[in-house]
Amino acid sequence: MVCGMRKTQYLFFAIIVLTSALAVHNARKNAAEYFIDYYSNRIDLSYQFALKKTGFVADLLYRQYEEAIGKMLHEYDRAIADEKSGIREKMLDTFMPVYENSQELGLRQLQFHLADGMNLIRFHKPEMYGEPLMPFRKSIRIVNETQKFVSGFEAGRFWTGFRFIYPVFFNGRFLGSVEMGFDFDAIKREMSTYTISHSIMTLKKDIIEKTLLNKEDIKNYQPCKINNNFIVEKNYRPLLGQHLKQCKWLYANISHVREAMDTLRPFNRVIRKNNEFNLIHFLSVKDIAGQRVGYIITVLNNIDAPPLSYFFYAKIVIGALGLILFMLYWNHRINKLNLDLKHKSDELKILSITDALTRQYNRFKAEAILLNEFERFKRYGGKICVLLLDIDKFKAVNDTFGHEIGDKVLIEFSALIKRNLRRVDVLGRWGGEEFIVICPGTSLENGVKVAENLRSRVQGNCFAPVSEVTVSIGVSVFHEDDHAHADAVKRADNALYQSKHSGRNRVSCIAGDIQADKCL
Repeated sequence: MVCGMRKTQYLFFAIIVLTSALAVHNARKNAAEYFIDYYSNRIDLSYQFALKKTGFVADLLYRQYEEAIGKMLHEYDRAIADEKSGIREKMLDTFMPVYENSQELGLRQLQFHLADGMNLIRFHKPEMYGEPLMPFRKSIRIVNETQKFVSGFEAGRFWTGFRFIYPVFFNGRFLGSVEMGFDFDAIKREMSTYTISHSIMTLKKDIIEKTLLNKEDIKNYQPCKINNNFIVEKNYRPLLGQHLKQCKWLYANISHVREAMDTLRPFNRVIRKNNEFNLIHFLSVKDIAGQRVGYIITVLNNIDAPPLSYFFYAKIVIGALGLILFMLYWNHRINKLNLDLKHKSDELKILSITDALTRQYNRFKAEAILLNEFERFKRYGGKICVLLLDIDKFKAVNDTFGHEIGDKVLIEFSALIKRNLRRVDVLGRWGGEEFIVICPGTSLENGVKVAENLRSRVQGNCFAPVSEVTVSIGVSVFHEDDHAHADAVKRADNALYQSKHSGRNRVSCIAGDIQADKCL
C-alpha cells in the first residue's frame, strides 16, 4: 500500500516536472518568436516612415516650383523647333542650382519628361535627352495614362532608386511630368533615426540587367556574397563586407539563406552567441508595379534581450516564475516602446501638416482640405468660399527691419487672422507672406464681408516696430462647372492681383469668370 502510494507520488511528481519543463520550453520558444517579430515589425515601420518623410521632402520641393515648371513646359510646348533648344537651356540654368542644393537632402535625380514620355532633361546627365521612356519605365506610363502622382521604388535606364513623379499642368492642360529620385542612402539615414541598425539594399540581378540602357553599366554593381543572383551597388560594398564579418553564421546555413532569398519573401535569421543576440532582417522590396525586386537587409546588433539560455539551466520552479516575471516586464516594456513610437508618429504627422514659423497649416495640408471640401461640394452642393491674403509690401518690412522682425510680423498676422475666423474656417500659409482661408457654408457676398473684416482688423492692428501693415485679399467661391478646386483658387488669385493692381489694402472678388465691379 505504502509502496503503491510512493509510486503514485513519484509518477505525479514526474508528470509535474515534465509538464513544467514542456511549458517553460514552449514559453521560451513563444517569447523568442514574439521578441523577433517585434523588432522585425519595428524595422518595417522605420522603412515606411522613411518613405513617407522622403516623399514629404519631394512634395515640398515640387510644390515650391510647380508653377514655374508648368510655365516653362508650356513655353517649350508652344515654341517652334528652332526655339526649343534655347528654352531647354533656360530650364537647365534655372533649375540646376535647385538640383545641386537639394542633393544634401538626399535628392539624387531630377528629371523633366514630356507628355509623350520623351525625356527632356536629366539634370544628373544634361547631355543625354530625347529618349522615349515609356517602353522601359512603367512609372512614366502610369503618370501619362492617369495624369496622377506616382511614387515607389523602380529600376531605371541608368540608376535604381525611390522615385516620386508629379504630373505637370498649365491652364488645365497636361504637359508632362517632373521626377525626383532619392537613393537608398536617403532612406537608410531616415531608417536609422527610428531604429539603431545597419542596412544595405540588394537587388535581383536579372531585373536590373533588363532595364539598363548600357549593359556595361552592370559594372557599377557587385555580386552579393550571400547570393550571386543578387547584386549591390559598389557604394554599399564596404557596408556589406562589414555586415558579413558579423554574420559568419550565415555561411554555415548559406544554402537555406539562398533558398529563402530566391523566393523574394521577407524572413529573419538570428545569431546567438553566449547571451548576445543579433537579428538579420530581410525586408522584401516591391517596385511601383508591385513586383518584388530585392531586399533591404538590416542587422540589429546585440539586441537588448534577457539570456534565454537561463530557461535550460535554472530549476523548473524558478524558471517558470522567471518566465512569468519576464513576460510581465517585457509586456510593460513593449507597451512603453509602442507608446513612444505612437508619440513620435503623432509628432511627425503634426510636423508634416504644420508651417514651422506660424504654426498654422502648411500648403500641403491646405491643399488636402481644399480637395476634400471640393469633393464634398461636388457631391452635396452648398457654398464654399476661398480667400487669398497677401501682406502688402512685405519685402520692404524685411529690408527695413530685418528678417527677424519680418518673421514676427508673419506670426502675429497669422494669429490675428485666426482669432477673427470661425472654428469651422481653415487658415493655412500658402507661401511666403501669402495665406489662404477656406470658409465652408459661406457665399461670395458673405465671404467678401469676412475679407473686409480681416482687412480692417489688420490695418487697425499695431505690428511694432513696423508703422503700418496692410493686406490685400482676393475672394472666390466654388462653382458647379469647376473641374478642380484649383479653379476657385485661381479666381481668388486673379482677384488678389486686382487688389494689388488697384492700390493694395483692399478686397476684390471674382464671380464665375466675370469680375465683380463691387464686392460689398
